[in-house]
Amino acid sequence: MLSYINVNWFSLPAQAYCELGIIEFEMNNTDKAIDLLNKCINDYTGYMNENYVHVKAFATLRRLGLYTEKQGIDDQKLI
Repeated sequence: MLSYINVNWFSLPAQAYCELGIIEFEMNNTDKAIDLLNKCINDYTGYMNENYVHVKAFATLRRLGLYTEKQGIDDQKLI
């Protein structure tokens, strides 16, 4: 049995926030959707299927006509 649990191995919280964000988007609750999607992108990193979750979140934000806070930070690093 594992003597410790590395929370970075588990993606359930990030996936849950992503799916809730998508549901809020489909219910036209734009502000809540943006908050949840940004939370799943910015607050959770280092888990195995991070790319999958982030692609879903980014795609939904793009459908809202937005880019994420993280993209803005990444753009600043390129300058």
